[in-house]
Amino acid sequence: MNPSRYNIVAAGPDGETLLYNTANGSFAALSPEAAAAYRRGTCPDEKLAQAGFFTERSPEEELEQVRERHRMQRTSADELALTIAPTYACNFKCPYCYEAHHDTSKGIMSREVLDAIYAFVEQRYAQEPFERLYVEWYGGDPSLCLDIVRDFSQRLIAFAEANDVFYDAMMLTNCNLIDAAAVELLAGARVSEVFVTIDGLEDEHNKRRVSATGSNSYAKNIEAIRLLTARGIRVTANMNVDKVNIKQLPEVRKMLREQFGIEMVTEQLNDYGHFFGQGAFCAPDFELFTHDEYAQAIHDEQKASGLLTPENLRAMLQPVPNFCRGQVESYFVIDAFGDVYTCDGWMGDKRHRICNILDASDGIERHLHEVVFDATLDEKCSACELLPVCQGSCFWERSCNDDFPCHPLKHTIGAYLRDWRDTFGKLEGPVQILA
Repeated sequence: MNPSRYNIVAAGPDGETLLYNTANGSFAALSPEAAAAYRRGTCPDEKLAQAGFFTERSPEEELEQVRERHRMQRTSADELALTIAPTYACNFKCPYCYEAHHDTSKGIMSREVLDAIYAFVEQRYAQEPFERLYVEWYGGDPSLCLDIVRDFSQRLIAFAEANDVFYDAMMLTNCNLIDAAAVELLAGARVSEVFVTIDGLEDEHNKRRVSATGSNSYAKNIEAIRLLTARGIRVTANMNVDKVNIKQLPEVRKMLREQFGIEMVTEQLNDYGHFFGQGAFCAPDFELFTHDEYAQAIHDEQKASGLLTPENLRAMLQPVPNFCRGQVESYFVIDAFGDVYTCDGWMGDKRHRICNILDASDGIERHLHEVVFDATLDEKCSACELLPVCQGSCFWERSCNDDFPCHPLKHTIGAYLRDWRDTFGKLEGPVQILA
């Protein structure tokens, strides 16, 4: 038996060595003596073999297992997922927005395009019946087209109910137009989740999330969150983090937790449009992290905020079959003009367009070797022990950067493992399986 290629080795407390297997989620602590045997390639305790830290499989066979899990998820026909952008227009002018140039593409989705999307849903179901239909309303800002959201949702809901298909939807919006009437409309459209960005406390947020009408976007967001949560619609609040606004992250996180019972998620603020230093997107109002700086800063903030519970750590480090829906063959992004993509980041970039749905009477042909990223076939990713928990991370983000933006865990997994170890008691015996 040999050590698994997916073992992560990290220093633990009091001379311990920590092992974590990213392929199956096993976690263990080793005494110095057991760790010395492990480093020699010898299994110091049968418990390690039972937990998958040692295996009879070759490294190639282990990789094939991960690859097969990815392929099964990628080719699954259980769900049809659509991101629909009914307009490229936006009522915000955020200084860091890499989609700002799309706002010149005026207009909203036509009835002809909506009919073609509906026909596509029917066609896919006739070819291979799916169990779930998932819709993500995107833009621009889809709140500018709430009549389309309402009417087309009702068509899709009727289709789902007629075919015993589970229907679910979410919306990404700046919330500037989300009032009580809009919340009722969303509830009727079966929008179960709204994704909203809170980029800091009021003054900081309003400098970053700038309403084109001059409204107080922070106040609008907070009121929208209140209305949505009161109606039972789940809210995911995100902060686009750099070195300036991260100072306000703990207070914003505390406010959302105490007032609305929701936890904030974060994303690294990046210069996707390659225009940092121009206009308002510049120092001193913005200061960007490197990838490793961001990973460490977020770890430290999560720890200080009490988020690194055993449950959260286990969920964070679990293996996944794919990084996002962009790695799944039954996911399609459709813009206001009917152009079809496989990633919302590429939306509007004609180089990555698959086809136009109006010209796809015989079905949307996906060129998988061009548009679906399989990290198990990538030379660098396939050799990495983190592969099962990141699946290559965001392929679109990698395409936007000259450097290789690995998953944040590449820089911090040892720290997270030590945090998790701290939640257990003292080591009992030379080897202890912790999870």
